[in-house]
Amino acid sequence: MGGAGAGSLAVPVAATTVTSTTTGGPGGAVNPNLYENGKICLSLLGTWHADSGGEAWSPGKSTVLQILVSLLGLVLVREPYYNEAGYETRLADPASALPSALYTERTYFRTRAFIAHALTHREAVTGVADVIDWLYRSNAEGAPRLLDHAIAMARETVARSEKRDKEVEGANEVPRDGLRRCSLGALVLLKRAVARLEGLRGADS
Repeated sequence: MGGAGAGSLAVPVAATTVTSTTTGGPGGAVNPNLYENGKICLSLLGTWHADSGGEAWSPGKSTVLQILVSLLGLVLVREPYYNEAGYETRLADPASALPSALYTERTYFRTRAFIAHALTHREAVTGVADVIDWLYRSNAEGAPRLLDHAIAMARETVARSEKRDKEVEGANEVPRDGLRRCSLGALVLLKRAVARLEGLRGADS
């Protein structure tokens, strides 16, 4: 995801412009708040109607930090299916568990593809390419090595999803939630994404 500010003089007088950058073209939705044309639907950005005055941008009070916290806490959530307008009422409905899991697993393997795209198309992340390299590829002391983390987490999901029997951790069954376990169809796509990420890591060694 890339953010493009409207200029330092416009903040915090007016909400900054933030754009979502994924694979550079249509690839399927990953979140109801993130449009394929780059628009991010968020009250604080003025791209969604605020239900209360406290959610809209407040000149002289709102900050860019507020935007980042809102994106992390309200948009980049574990179950993005319920971000669709009006869907929050379905959280307690057992019938929504499967469509939510399907949405989550699509989001999961597509975002693995986003990582690969950002690492192989530097022109798509102009201005932050060095930051992304440090976050994902750097072996320097203190670097988070997010590429290794993404591969490890995806491998765990693949391993759990390949087991035919119910996976049990302690006394609790690990549900098919799209993150820890996914469908066979999503498993094929996730394996491809993992192989591509592993190839990128191998190219760096």
